[in-house]
Parts: sequence; structure tokens; C-alpha cells
Amino acid sequence: MDNSNEKNWKPSPRIIGIICVIGLSIFCPGVQSVEAPLRNEEFDKVFHTFLHGSQYLGAVVGVMRRGKLLYAQGYGTTKDGYKITPEMLFPSSNISKALTAAAILKLVEDKKLNLTHKVFGPYGILNHLQPWSTFRTDSRLYEITVDDLLRHSAGWNPNVAPMFDPLLNEAYLSRGYRVPNISAIMKLKRKAQPKDILQYVMSLPLQYTPGTQSIHSSLGYVILAQIIEKKQDYDFENYIRQNILEPCGMWNTRMKKQHKGHNKKTKKEMVKRDAFEEFPPTQSLHMEAEVLAPTFGWYSNVYDIMRFMRCLDHSGDHHLLDESSMRILMEKPSLLKDDVETWMGAGFTVSKDGSVWQKNDIIVDDLLFYHKGLVPPVNGKLKSNDSSADSIVVLFVGQKTKSLSARLFFDFVKNWPQQSPDYFSHDLADVRVGEAGRNEHIVKFKLHEDHISAYISAVREQDFKPNWISAYEHGRKTYFTVIARFNPGQNHDDFYFHHGLDEESLLNHKKLYFKKQTYLSLLQSYISLSFMDRHRYAAMFNKEMEEPVDIKYGIRQYSQCYKLFTHVYQEKGFIPRVQSFVHINQEPQVCFILEKKPIKDYKEYMDISLKDLHLNAATNAKAGRVMTYLDSSSRYKKPRFSAIFRKDSSKDGAFKSNIDMNKLEYLITGYYQNGKYFPKLMIAYATKDGNLQFGLYSERDI
Repeated sequence: MDNSNEKNWKPSPRIIGIICVIGLSIFCPGVQSVEAPLRNEEFDKVFHTFLHGSQYLGAVVGVMRRGKLLYAQGYGTTKDGYKITPEMLFPSSNISKALTAAAILKLVEDKKLNLTHKVFGPYGILNHLQPWSTFRTDSRLYEITVDDLLRHSAGWNPNVAPMFDPLLNEAYLSRGYRVPNISAIMKLKRKAQPKDILQYVMSLPLQYTPGTQSIHSSLGYVILAQIIEKKQDYDFENYIRQNILEPCGMWNTRMKKQHKGHNKKTKKEMVKRDAFEEFPPTQSLHMEAEVLAPTFGWYSNVYDIMRFMRCLDHSGDHHLLDESSMRILMEKPSLLKDDVETWMGAGFTVSKDGSVWQKNDIIVDDLLFYHKGLVPPVNGKLKSNDSSADSIVVLFVGQKTKSLSARLFFDFVKNWPQQSPDYFSHDLADVRVGEAGRNEHIVKFKLHEDHISAYISAVREQDFKPNWISAYEHGRKTYFTVIARFNPGQNHDDFYFHHGLDEESLLNHKKLYFKKQTYLSLLQSYISLSFMDRHRYAAMFNKEMEEPVDIKYGIRQYSQCYKLFTHVYQEKGFIPRVQSFVHINQEPQVCFILEKKPIKDYKEYMDISLKDLHLNAATNAKAGRVMTYLDSSSRYKKPRFSAIFRKDSSKDGAFKSNIDMNKLEYLITGYYQNGKYFPKLMIAYATKDGNLQFGLYSERDI
């Protein structure tokens, strides 16, 4: 085992790019760049011409067919001059409404809501809301149903003066428009909140009888969000995250706050994946997130928008809604005429031919989305290989063309070659090594805790299985590192990952999965900033466990108690698999997994310094032991470490610490190119001066 801090070789130069001319690719076997996606030069030429002619600064394009993302490419720059990449977050505009609509239909499927339920009044879902003034309240208000809100047919028309769209009241006033000042009229000493705006609008006459027309209104979707919160008793954002984003693998999508401080970073740093959470938003007009969240408050990218559609059209592993719910999504308002060609469905504009699309809202940059084949045109089961399931999404920088044609774009890309690579795995890695389709490994360095569950779903969907997950704290936030290996043919229930677990929920999960013959394989104790600095656990449960399946585990053990416990069970043939620790009041508390293995020669170390870690790594290497576990914690702002070594003459390893994040990619690719070492363990820790450093252990078969 090589444990030196400085290697005696230099990583070979990283791949500059991959050249593609539809079907022909030139690449370096085993090492794949994550910053140079394949290009379709024919499409690029035509699209650049369109952007220039329409005077857009830039855009991102995504093309999907049969659940496979055939293309994802960025063009041009943002308003601030940043180069646009497919990973960049855009205001998702009316796609946010589709998320809200899917959440409502999910509640209907779960028998927690009925679309015919009245919304207002003493027997309505939101019966706690009363009009601000009953002087002009319209009696038809109390006839509005959940279905009316879904299909923009609740009686409100944001194009009518003098109020126009009440959600944009503050924005209108700040720009000098002569609209009623809701805060002043209601004599509020603060900006009007969603509840204030809604109560004020409830005091005004409707523009038409609910259900008789269909006019786009964002207000209805703000009300739908309040219905979700009322039915679930927790906030809208968390419901969307847990029930849509996480199962669909939409790990990039988030409720973006006003961006601060991005001008302190260089443009090169801004587009690097390791600074992904710092990407500047492309939207220039700042709105109050808590007001607009359900209607256009989410930020997303082409990868996640397509993942959402893959969940809806059943071309992916996770089916968000059943077929009956999808047909409800596409139904037209009941009182509309039968001969209409298009109508506003639940979250999408729907065509008689079964296609759906979305365009931008007037306050954000242009967006174009089109999907054909959301459900079969006739009754029948949804099929993942249905050739009619096609999507295109274009996210623009700017508002230029008012007559963007979704069908025009779709006609141009409908004959896209199916043999194109699947771009869905492209945004999952900071670096990837190995042979694609065989032993490929992907590595993620810095993944925020709020997005780890969705990321694991996305990894699973692409037939990758995490071999290693490790939490760390930096800058008052909790992040994870992930190493995953290509695992073709795996089932959706082959493994499960959970984080933010307290002791009771960890025990409940262990009991539940044990009944399914799924076993605890990885356990980590960490301090979660997402859970108010509380002590939490992350756990991986795995069906593939080496025989014999016999493990013991424990939590919140002081180090001396843990050593005594391992000594007792060592005599029964158990050895440490995991020994994670955190410092509580500067004392190490350990959680562990012991497994029964016919291995006698092993060493474990707890709460040691970095210097001792290297000394022990060198000693164990000479004895023929390889590193099988690694963890870090902090005591008095200094990193401390835990490690396990086992005798294994078939393996050879290399360990390195104090690695800057911007050097990790070069180091990992270098290890692979110069010796076929694959990354196995990776941790992160903060030095005494607060700098983030990484420790990496790589391994190969001898």
C-alpha cells in the first residue's frame, strides 16, 4: 500500500473533450470527461442560427426518447456573462405548476383528497381562510373546486385591470404600474404574504363562473399549495421534495433563494461541478420565493425536467402516478366545448392528439417544453419502449420570441438517432473511471444533504450502485461524498439509503428491511446541519450480503465501551466492518457494525490524528493489510480519524490525504491511468483554519 502524501508520478493530462459527428466518437478508454459532452454539430449549427436570429443570449436544449436523454447541451451565456452548461439552474417557470399538479394528483391517488371537494366556505378544505372584506365577495367563490384550480378555471383572469395578477402586486408597484396596493389597502405594516393576497382576492368579484372558461392563473396554484399543506400538515416544499423530487431522482431541483456573493468567484469556478450549488440563477427579476414557489418558484435544469417526465410517462423505473391519474391530468375542464383542439390540463397545456406542452410565464425567461406520448392514445398499458414517447425542453436566457413553436422544435429533433449516448448519467459524476458498461465508477465530491436522497434515486435509475457514502460538515452545511459502481441488472429494491435518522427511526428501518432479507451494510454517525445540528445517522441497506449474513450493530457507544464490545465478540468470530464516530462534548461516540467473518488478521484504530493515520497505514501496508473503512470527526477544530485494515493478499491500495477538491479529479484519473486503481473510500474534513480537505483510498486487484 502506498501511503505517501506525494505520489512519485504525475496524473496524465485530463481529456480535453470528446469529438462527436453523429455516430463517430474518439475517446480515451477507461477515463471519461464529465465536462465535454458529445456534440451534434448539425443541430448546433441550426440552433446557433436560431439563437442569433432571435437575439437570445443563450439557452439549454434537452432531447429525450423512450426514457433516454439523447442530448443535453448549453449555448451562449447568461446575462452576467457566465458560460451556459446543461447543469445550470434555470427558473422552471410553468414546470413548477406541473410539480404542484402532480402532488395534488398524488394526494388523490392516496385517498387524501378529492378533486370535487370545495375549496372555500365553512365546509371547504381551506375553511380557515376568510375574505378580508365581505362587501364585494362573490357567492360563486364558494363553488370553486380543487379541479377548477388545477385546470385554471376557477374564475380569475390575471389579464383584467386594474389588479391584473395579484401575486405580482409588489413587482408591479416597484416598476411604477398603477395597480391597487394590497399592503396599503389592507393597512399592513409589511409586505403582503400569500395568505394576505388570497384573503384580499377572496373579497373581490370573480371574472367568470368557475368551470366555464380556462384562463391561465398562477393564483390557483398558490392555493393548491396551501391545500397540500393543509392535507399533509407540513410545508409544501418538503412535500414536493419527498414525494416527487426524491423518488424521481431530481437532485438538482431546488427552491432557489436570492443568490448572494456569486460575484466573488471567478467564472471558471462558477461553472465547475464542485461549485454546483453556487451556480448563479439566470433570472434577473427577483420575486418573493414564498409567494411564487408553487407556480414558478422552483429552479431546475434539463436533466431534472426530463427525469420528471420520465416518471410521468412510465419510461423510467419509478412511476409517479398511475395511468388513471395521468388521464385525469390531461382531461379538459368539464364545461368546455367538445370541439376545442387544446385546453389547460392539470399543470400542462394539452392537445387533442395527446401531446402536452408548456411555455414561459411572462415574468421569467422563455421556456419551451413539449412531450408526445404521455399516455397511450387509447386504453392500454403504458409501455416504456413506446416509440411515441418523446420530449424536448429548451430553457432560454431572455424574453424575445412570443410565438415560439413547440411543434416546430419537435419536428426538427423527432428523427434524432436513438443510438446516441444516454446523457442522464452525465450530471451524476465529478469524475468517472473504468470501462463504460462494465466496471465504470462514478464519484461525487460534494453533495448537499438536502439532495442526497434524490441523487441516490438518479444513480439507481442509471444502474449504478453506491459502494461508499460519507457525510461531512463544512461552512455550516452538511454534504456527502459518493462512490458508485455500474451494476447492470440490479432491481429497484436491491439497496436502500436513508439519512437524517434518529435512533428510533434507524431501529425501525433495520427491523423493516430485515424482514425483506435486506441487511445493514453501511452506517455513519454525523452532525446534521439540515436537522438543526442534531446527531443523526446515515444507513445503507443491501440485499447482496456476503455469506454468512450475521451482523451486530450498536450506536452511541463511548470508545472504551466499543473496544470492550469488539473484544468480546472477536472471540465469537465477529470483526469490525464499520466504526463511525462523532465528538459529543469533545468525547468520541461510536456507531458500529460487526460482521462474522473467518478473518483473524485485522487492525482497527479510533480517534487518531492524521499523522497517526499515515503511520498506521504504512505499518498495515507492510503487513499486507488493506484499508476497508475510513471516517473522520472534529475535536477542538482539529480532524480526527477512524480506520479499519484487513489482511487481503489479493488487493493493493494507495492512500492520500490533504487533497484540495479541485485536485481530486486529476488524482483519481491519475491513479486509474497509472495502475488501474479504483476509488474505494473517500472522506472530507476541515483543517483547523477551516479549509476543506479530502482523504482518498484507492484499490486494485493484484
